[in-house]
Amino acid sequence: MANRNNAGWGISGYKVPKQYLDAKQMKAEREGTLKKVSPKPLNKGDYLSDAVKNASKTPGPNQYEIVKPWFDPKKQKQSPSKSVGKRRTFLEEIELEGKRRPVPGPGAYDLLKKDRKKTESPSKPRG
Repeated sequence: MANRNNAGWGISGYKVPKQYLDAKQMKAEREGTLKKVSPKPLNKGDYLSDAVKNASKTPGPNQYEIVKPWFDPKKQKQSPSKSVGKRRTFLEEIELEGKRRPVPGPGAYDLLKKDRKKTESPSKPRG
């Protein structure tokens, strides 16, 4: 395995430089046109001050304006003519549906009566 001290390949005794040498930057330094930027001081706060700052931006729970678009008391007072009617249970709905569209029950069919009608009907003699 190759590392800086023991190179298994390449030129023996050569060590790779630790910093990146940029040709444009080196030329600018020689000519004196390189602008050195002074480091800006970091204004880092601690976790607690950041949390207080963020919490001060949001309003309290009682300061929100609640808008209910589905309920407008003005409209409800203006239209009393709409009547909802009596509430019905599920079983009452089934009973009303049965009255509207009567369906014969499971024992309402008399198959023997139909067979009797077929056999009792007068048949013409063949001949």
